[in-house]
Amino acid sequence: MKDAIIYARVSSKEQEREGYSLEAQTRILREYAKDNDYLILHEFIEVETAKQAGRTQFEAMLKFLKATPSCTTILVEKTDRLYRNLKDWITLDDLQVDVHLVKESSVVGPNAGSNENFLHGIRVLMAKNYIENLGEEAQKGMLQKALNGGWPSKAPFGYKNNMENHTVEVDPEEAEGVRWLFEIYAEGDWSLKQVIQMFYDCGFKYRSRSRKLHPATLNRIFRSPFYIGKIPWKGVIYNGLHEPLISEELWLRVQEVLDHKVKLKVRKHEFSYRGIMKCGHCGCSITAELQKGKYVYYRCAQGRGKCKGNGYVKQEKLDEHFLEAVKKLKVSDELAEQLKDALLMIHKTEMDDRSSQVRRLRKLVNEVQVKIDKVYDDHVDGLIDNNFWLRQHTRLMNERIQHLNALNRLMESNAEFYQTGHQIISLARDAENLFLTSEPEERKRLMETLLLNCTLTSGIPHYTYKKPFGILVKGSDMAIWQP
Repeated sequence: MKDAIIYARVSSKEQEREGYSLEAQTRILREYAKDNDYLILHEFIEVETAKQAGRTQFEAMLKFLKATPSCTTILVEKTDRLYRNLKDWITLDDLQVDVHLVKESSVVGPNAGSNENFLHGIRVLMAKNYIENLGEEAQKGMLQKALNGGWPSKAPFGYKNNMENHTVEVDPEEAEGVRWLFEIYAEGDWSLKQVIQMFYDCGFKYRSRSRKLHPATLNRIFRSPFYIGKIPWKGVIYNGLHEPLISEELWLRVQEVLDHKVKLKVRKHEFSYRGIMKCGHCGCSITAELQKGKYVYYRCAQGRGKCKGNGYVKQEKLDEHFLEAVKKLKVSDELAEQLKDALLMIHKTEMDDRSSQVRRLRKLVNEVQVKIDKVYDDHVDGLIDNNFWLRQHTRLMNERIQHLNALNRLMESNAEFYQTGHQIISLARDAENLFLTSEPEERKRLMETLLLNCTLTSGIPHYTYKKPFGILVKGSDMAIWQP
């Protein structure tokens, strides 16, 4: 028999109640191991919050695999049960283990085909998106607080959080410094750096002695309408309940000064690769310059002093190197269509699996609604008093909302899965054409999407491919996908 381990996970107590039970996962995995002659050496069972830092059982599993070279197989129910983020995927990939995704009827790892691993990469990205969707539920509560005029986060500079009544109050000491900053900058005679220096020279403090006020932070302070009694949240401005620190007139005057200074710094030329590379010698940023109005050169910004790699590199030279990087993504039209067909099959399997969860959640919603109606009828008939009815009604309504939120998450993730995977395949197929025809800003975004850890050493860029695109480069001889 072959050695293997089992990994099962639920990402929250709520998920455990919503159909991702550990018992169901382990039962399926044990049956799979028995049917395929695998000897289970260990079972790693985990209950964690979706984005909580660290996973004890996942880390324990990694240590076990490193200490047990004979075991190179992990049995797991589905992709989103194993990976919580892209780092998890990379970590397991480096261990060179085979992952059996039992419910997806798929095996990925060093012994799998490149096309199978590429499709698996898309599924990992989808699992990451699903986890991010879980976080959106917390954001809904914060949005509701903003709608009600409250501040749903840490109080900005000049204010403090009142933990007793969950409101924001003026911090007298910090508020004085905030008013001074707005008033002095509104004069229009000073840069952000100069204002900061004057701020400290006058004896003001920013938050604590261990934290420094930087120009970017000061710019955010000046731009925030929070200081005139507004709540800026997710691009929308709401009326706040907190006390303003400055007048709207002063705030608008500061905006005019900021806008004027921005106009003076507007770039006349966009550069394709500025901001995406670091110097391979000193680690500083690679900046770009336009010379004689038409020649673009890149060099080390020398942020840490003189750098031995401070040579100039022509844009055309970098174009050649990055074009070669893009050309290595070999996906023919025929293969792209085959991958999309396979993705559609995966999507259908995913939807079938989640459809059963949707039916179960709808049943739970209906059952709770029946209980709500029953307790209301008992209240109307005088069988229960008002206080008992209010407690029961509140508990049942909260339970119903939890089930509805879970239902919405499932529906949204189903809708996004195929579309996002389709976009990844299309990007891999069309990357070369996009590179050759794009404007500088578009080309920059393309390279940021495809490449990771770009450095420039002696005029030559070095980089790695982001997953799952790196799989296509390693498997440039990919055969047509066979479902």
